[in-house]
Amino acid sequence: MEQKLKIMKIMVFVMAIVLLTALPVNAGNLEPSAPPGPTMKTLDEVEPRIPISQSDFPLTITASGSYYLTENITATGTAITIDVNDVTIDLMGYCLKGPNTGEHYGVYMDGRSNVEIRNGTIHDFYTAIHEDDYYTGRDHRIISIRVVSNIQNGIYLRGDNHLVKDCIVSNNGHSASDTVYGIKIDDKGRIIGNITCDNGTEATIHVAGIGVGYGCIVTGNIVSGNGKKTASTYGVYASSGSTIADNTVNKNGEESGLVYGIGTTHGSTVSDNCIFYNGKSATGTVYGLKVGGACNVINNTIYYNANQASGEEVCGIKNSMGSSTFTSNIVSANGANSLASEIYGIEAYLRSTLIGNTVSDNGSSATSASVYGIRLSGNSLVDKNSVTNNGSGASSAVNMNDPGDCTFGTNHAP
Repeated sequence: MEQKLKIMKIMVFVMAIVLLTALPVNAGNLEPSAPPGPTMKTLDEVEPRIPISQSDFPLTITASGSYYLTENITATGTAITIDVNDVTIDLMGYCLKGPNTGEHYGVYMDGRSNVEIRNGTIHDFYTAIHEDDYYTGRDHRIISIRVVSNIQNGIYLRGDNHLVKDCIVSNNGHSASDTVYGIKIDDKGRIIGNITCDNGTEATIHVAGIGVGYGCIVTGNIVSGNGKKTASTYGVYASSGSTIADNTVNKNGEESGLVYGIGTTHGSTVSDNCIFYNGKSATGTVYGLKVGGACNVINNTIYYNANQASGEEVCGIKNSMGSSTFTSNIVSANGANSLASEIYGIEAYLRSTLIGNTVSDNGSSATSASVYGIRLSGNSLVDKNSVTNNGSGASSAVNMNDPGDCTFGTNHAP
């Protein structure tokens, strides 16, 4: 009996499987609802930018968007005028060449915002890239552009919040009769990682390798050989509240009048710069570094500026107002063989703090000069400085003076 029950259960199970497999299956409508769509992208989807070629020039851009060159361009006047905001121009490695005469621009803007120009060469214009409006020009970005052999300036941007990065700006402003700038921006901008060299080498008035307004950051640049036989030359000039760091500034202002390696005004931080060989044979005052009040000057190397200069004064570091801090700077061999009447390694104004600086060999063989390694004005804190061998061969030499109201720690200043 038990065996029969097992056999019956097996037979029921098998029959159930047969019935299930025999039921019809509803597969739905297999006809497509519409023809298949295209699988290839359109050209606009692959390259959503606007090409520009020689036949488009002179070009006025009146629609926001992204543009790119398809070939080298030769312009007979201003090449590109941007009359709208929010524009990107990619030169794609090509050259934009000007007529090398007259007041024409590679790219001209007047009160525009959010324009980016990148990746190519602009040369033989009056100024390569120019924004004209101080109040409404803003947020431009100039990246990886080679700016060479323009008549007046390299890159000149009025307004706020601009970025100039990884550009080469050289040999602009030869024989110019007005102020020459390699790179000039106004307030709250950034100048990062550029090479600015040999601009304004025969200009007659004023030259600045880099010039910026207040609250700017200038970092990682090489500024060399700008300004020769000019009335005044600045390697780098920044207004108040700026940060100037990690720049190499050398050989600017040869045979010029007034020369600054780096100059800035109040509340700035100047750190980790190498400033050397500026103002060789200059005929006016030479400052390796000049700062205003309430500045922080840290870990700069300033040497051999104003070699053979003949102006009235030479300073490795000049502090024109007080309450600044000078820490761990090396100031050496400035004013060597100079005919200047006064030479200072560091001249610190009232209420300064000087800690851990090395000041040596300034004013050596300057036979007609009065030389100070560190010259103090008073009410300053002075500690852990090494001040030696300044004014060797000079008519008068003092390593470090004592105005009578400073606080001295342990200094080596024989």
